[in-house]
Amino acid sequence: MTRCIGISVRPVIELSKNAAQRMIPQKWGRIINIGSVFGEGAPLPGVTMYIATKFAVHGFTRGLSRELGVVEITVNGVQPGPIVTEMSPENAPHSEVMKKLTSLGCYGRVEEVASAVASLALPESAYINGETLTVDGGWNA
Repeated sequence: MTRCIGISVRPVIELSKNAAQRMIPQKWGRIINIGSVFGEGAPLPGVTMYIATKFAVHGFTRGLSRELGVVEITVNGVQPGPIVTEMSPENAPHSEVMKKLTSLGCYGRVEEVASAVASLALPESAYINGETLTVDGGWNA
């Protein structure tokens, strides 16, 4: 349990804290936390602690948005679904199950997650605060 929190929650809190300390004097900034589609629900058994940590990231993002919004720092999140990475290859034993949980029937690409992050960082996104953009191929549809 402690290891899961140390990997999934503590870094988000520490990085957000460090970023906020640099942004507060400027009264402007964007903090974008990366969570997981598991921060929205529990679609599979056997990953309870992982799910709990992703809910924690989601809640932390919303709470921090309230605290930093007053100094024009927005805090948002991106929750990827199944994405092709070195740790999660498209041909892994569990990949067919994961693909079936999306309405598109496939894994996403890292570039699609990066695009969501980049859009939240734009000056034109200044009124988006405390939100989590889900990039999941229709997992939560």
